Amino acid sequence: MRKLILQMMMSLDGFVSGEKDELDWIDTDPTLGEAHYKLAKGADAAIMGHEVYKDMADFWPEVAKTPGVPEATFAKLMNEMKKYVVSTKQETLAWSNSEQLVVESSDDLVKKITAMKNQDGRYLIVYGGVQTAQTLVKHGLVDEFYLDICPVVLGAGKKLFDTRTEFSFVSATPYRSGAMTVVYRPKVADDTKIIPAPKIPASGDSVEFGSWAKILVVEDNAALADIYKTHMEMIGYICFVAHEGNEALAMIEKERPSLVLLDLMVPGVAGDQILRRMRASEWGQNIKVLVISNLNEADAPAGLRSEGIEGYAVKANLTDDQLDQMVNDILKRADKASAPAKPAAK
Repeated sequence: MRKLILQMMMSLDGFVSGEKDELDWIDTDPTLGEAHYKLAKGADAAIMGHEVYKDMADFWPEVAKTPGVPEATFAKLMNEMKKYVVSTKQETLAWSNSEQLVVESSDDLVKKITAMKNQDGRYLIVYGGVQTAQTLVKHGLVDEFYLDICPVVLGAGKKLFDTRTEFSFVSATPYRSGAMTVVYRPKVADDTKIIPAPKIPASGDSVEFGSWAKILVVEDNAALADIYKTHMEMIGYICFVAHEGNEALAMIEKERPSLVLLDLMVPGVAGDQILRRMRASEWGQNIKVLVISNLNEADAPAGLRSEGIEGYAVKANLTDDQLDQMVNDILKRADKASAPAKPAAK
């Protein structure tokens, strides 16, 4: 099953567009653009309303033709990305890799999006428009909200939420422009699976959101490593990547991550040797390790369990939800083990 992520710009007073769909107020911080790129790169496909499609189709193909502009890489990604365009009538779509999602009603949209979510794969990302996003929110189809809060008050416009809505906080990333990306999940009765908000330092200290746990991904496949990194950052962790064994050992010693996602077949020092060298060192004895390999555990080098690993997963069988659960469980156990013992009752 695939997650549905909604990404939208929002003003401080909760509007996602002006009264006439104006978007001249949105933030253009380049760091925010990099975050948008990372999120888009990890998605299976984009879903967008017809008006949003028209604006993007006019903009991104032209940017991709302009050499040297900072947005060219993002433009190339958007051109290559699978795009589903929500509309009520058949028409020809000129933008590459675009497919119509023709719907007759809101209920029809809900039915078709639900069917898409029930397919295997990575997450789907929704860019709006307002009516499409409102429908998905109203029917509880959004799994995560990436709200880019811009430092502007519009006073009037179109809102994403029109009723009281409660969320669980995942992470927040501030930018120099004053904008901030806040990630929420829908509030559920059982919040044990929700990553806790980081502790806010005392007044005057710097705030580094999501810094409560570091993860190192050791993976020689650059595309897959980037997917893992993007996904770990999405659920609130600080993430680093190493593509070969010596680099991995150096980064583990320097960064002292809470968890290493360890591929076994990496160039240089192989994964099982990385694990053994970690355990033989003062700095690597207590770092948690989750092995993620193309090998079945029976075919892996012997002795991994005796060196101390938290689990073993086969890449081909590992879904995003399973990875989330394993990582969260490992770090939750580690956090609980490190907590000071409660004094005995008198």
